[in-house]
Amino acid sequence: VPKELVGTLGEALGESYWRLPDAGLFPDEVFRTAPNRNYTTSDFVQMYVDAKRPVSAAMVEAMLPYKSAITPPGVDVVCLYGYNISTPLRVVTNSSLTSPDAPFEVVTDDGDNCVLRRGLEVCDTWAGAQSQPSKSIPVANMQHGDGLYHPLALRLVLESLGL
Repeated sequence: VPKELVGTLGEALGESYWRLPDAGLFPDEVFRTAPNRNYTTSDFVQMYVDAKRPVSAAMVEAMLPYKSAITPPGVDVVCLYGYNISTPLRVVTNSSLTSPDAPFEVVTDDGDNCVLRRGLEVCDTWAGAQSQPSKSIPVANMQHGDGLYHPLALRLVLESLGL
C-alpha cells in the first residue's frame, strides 16, 4: 500500500485527532517544534495548515467543540491508568512540516506510553466534583490498554467493585 494512501486514510478516519492533548489541560505546552514556529495545543489547526494537510486541519477544527471541556461524567467512576513510562510529549524537527521523511526527535515525559500522566490524572479531580463516587487507581509501569491483562490492575478493579 503506498505511503501516501495510508496517510490519507489515517486523516480521513480521524481517530488520532481525539488523542491530541487538550488545550484545557495543556494550555501553553509546546507539542511540535519546527524551524519557524512552536505549536501549542491552541495551534493544532494551524500546524496542519502549515504542513499542507487540509483534511487534518478540517478534522481537528470539527472535533474541537466536542473536546474542549473535560468535565466529570456524572456516573460512578473507577479510573485505572498507568504511569512511569516514557510517553511522547513533543516532536522537534529542523525541517519543514511538509517534509514527512525528515528526521525528528521525540521529547518524552511521564505517562502510559500513549497518554501523558497530566492527562490521565484528570479523573483524580472528579472526586468531590460530582455527587457520584469517583476513584482513581494509578498503576506503575502499566502501558495504555494493558489494564485488561495486568494482574495488579485486575485485582484492584475487582476489589473496587467489591468482588
